[in-house]
Amino acid sequence: MTVSKTISTVACVFCAVMLTVFCSCSSEHTYFHQYQAIDTEGWTADDTIVFHLTPSAVAQTLDAELGVRTTDAFPFNSLFLLGTLCCEGNEVSTDTVFVSIYGRDGIALGDGFPYPTCTCPLPPLQVDSGLNYTYTVTPFMKEPVVVGVKDIGIKLTARD
Repeated sequence: MTVSKTISTVACVFCAVMLTVFCSCSSEHTYFHQYQAIDTEGWTADDTIVFHLTPSAVAQTLDAELGVRTTDAFPFNSLFLLGTLCCEGNEVSTDTVFVSIYGRDGIALGDGFPYPTCTCPLPPLQVDSGLNYTYTVTPFMKEPVVVGVKDIGIKLTARD
């Protein structure tokens, strides 16, 4: 066997091992992950964001995370939202969600450019197999119109 074939074989084996290690290190199984844009004119309580969740093949508990992308026009340090889970059109639960957007020093807490994304955990969601679920998000602020919110997203991950 030549040196170049040996190096090539070792490199292939190394890549295969690294890929296996990388894939097995993460126990997170994304069930649903989606963002929806908010009207640039502002977001009112009448503008409900609705996420139609993929029906589950099995009953399971999902870890949930809400994401908010903002622009420089967002005038507050934080955002209050109402998050509602519905099953087949019937309300299952409603939670008040508090999302910190800026720290006390005025620096954005989120990651990303040009629209920082701030995330916050939601209570776990219990879903049954084969049923249609929706998760709705509405602003819950004193101001009638909230400007500077670019996108709202939800990420659901299955527990092992």
